[in-house]
Amino acid sequence: MRKEKQFLLDEIKEKLDQSSAFVLTSYQKMDPNLTADFRSSVIQTGGAFSVVKKRVFLKAAEEAGVAIDKEMLKGHVAIVYSGDDVAATTKAVYTFKKSNDELLDVLGGLFEGKICSPQDLKEISELPSMDEMRAQILGLFKAPLSDIVSLFEALQSDVIGCIDEKVKKEESKQ
Repeated sequence: MRKEKQFLLDEIKEKLDQSSAFVLTSYQKMDPNLTADFRSSVIQTGGAFSVVKKRVFLKAAEEAGVAIDKEMLKGHVAIVYSGDDVAATTKAVYTFKKSNDELLDVLGGLFEGKICSPQDLKEISELPSMDEMRAQILGLFKAPLSDIVSLFEALQSDVIGCIDEKVKKEESKQ
């Protein structure tokens, strides 16, 4: 193998080893400006976008221990490597796909060591972001505490109400 191809192979294999998930895409007729916009939207989520040759990618995936079906790869292939927030990266891919459906097609991907179909990846993209999940968890923790405070306030007002009634009865007897 030539040095250039070996370098590409090693680079792709290293990215596959470092990334917890990736999305395989096929693109057609994307102009450079649109590609740059897509790449920057992926980078904002902590991911990376790179165009690869099919044979080099298949060899790198094999060396990285990822079983990719050769029949799955159609057209010009590019990989979107996810960052720490897989949902945000896949969300960026599907947001771009929604507005440019004829230019980008999701072929599949890898998530937590499992090969995923485009439909699986679409479901992942619909998951809430890390910040949204943190807010939901905080809301779950806050709700019972708020209920307890409301309960104590209600009990306290009931006790005060009972005492007021008792005082009113005593005053009316006199």
